[in-house]
Amino acid sequence: MATFRFDGDPAIEHHRCDRCGSTHETSTGFVLLDDHAHAVYFADWDPHGAEAFIGVVMGTWQDPTIRTR
Repeated sequence: MATFRFDGDPAIEHHRCDRCGSTHETSTGFVLLDDHAHAVYFADWDPHGAEAFIGVVMGTWQDPTIRTR
């Protein structure tokens, strides 16, 4: 059975809205599958409403210096 979990606390960045000047945050982190990075997520909190925009990128993760055929 596969076990998914988050890789610790997310990295949090604060951004200022150009329209209203309020501050909102973006959280970024990894999702692990059996202790290996399986996905990265981005959650951007909307300063104008009670919404979050979430993006998830799934794929294989390997050293970029390794050449594949």
